[in-house]
Amino acid sequence: MRIVICDDEPEYRRLLHERILQYAFSQDFETEIAEFESGEQLIAALDAGERADVYFLDIQMENGDDDGIRAAKELRRRGDNGLIVYVTGFIDYAQTGYEVKAFRYLLKSQIYGTAAPGRDETEPFGKEPGRDETVSSGKEPGKDGTAGKEGATLYNDKLAEVLSAIRKELAGEEYFAFRAGRETLRVEKGKILYLESIKRQLYLYTEKESFCFYGSLEQAEKQLGESFLRCHKSYLVSLRQIQGYSREQISLKGGAAVPVGRVYAKECMRRLMLEMV
Repeated sequence: MRIVICDDEPEYRRLLHERILQYAFSQDFETEIAEFESGEQLIAALDAGERADVYFLDIQMENGDDDGIRAAKELRRRGDNGLIVYVTGFIDYAQTGYEVKAFRYLLKSQIYGTAAPGRDETEPFGKEPGRDETVSSGKEPGKDGTAGKEGATLYNDKLAEVLSAIRKELAGEEYFAFRAGRETLRVEKGKILYLESIKRQLYLYTEKESFCFYGSLEQAEKQLGESFLRCHKSYLVSLRQIQGYSREQISLKGGAAVPVGRVYAKECMRRLMLEMV
């Protein structure tokens, strides 16, 4: 997995870098991490061929309050479908990522816990922004700039949750399969806007097509996984297709809108704000 961290504060870059390496070691998988100190520097790297599976973007950087947002828009304009995780110190930015299909949002306090910039918890990696570092599952932390074996379990639970979701998303099934009449049909998960349940039938909607088949919303929810959100007893929506929301309604790509049920409203807001409230 290749990860980019873009943040104008060196200590925050170091801490996030460190915790990702700790998680990678604890879960026994290989990752490469590149650091950039501004959206402008990241875009210059894109021009030179930089690509990543995941981009951790600070929303507010020294080149403007929306530097991370502008960088994300440029990624999407170039057709880069890497997962975007917005990192911010302010809950007010929680909705800004829907237009670029951000995968997750994290408050800096959720990532770093008590480890604020300047805390001498471990030695810095000594890497300049724009340089790469690779950690293999076969390497012991403490070498090549990693955090140290004893620190492998110190990563923050919220960050671990997000990294786990990223791994599932990157490795997960790309298609949703269902029986319609005598046929078994497969639809790309990334194209699904939402599913609606009417009596014993499910209606699946994409921007260009719709399908009707027998089934339960509960079973579809299990099959589609955590990238979909149950917002109503009759509706299941794709988190990656959401462009805006309120306590009463969720707006989706292409102009579609689905209601939020009263019973589901609190949990919906929690999921949509990614537990930042």
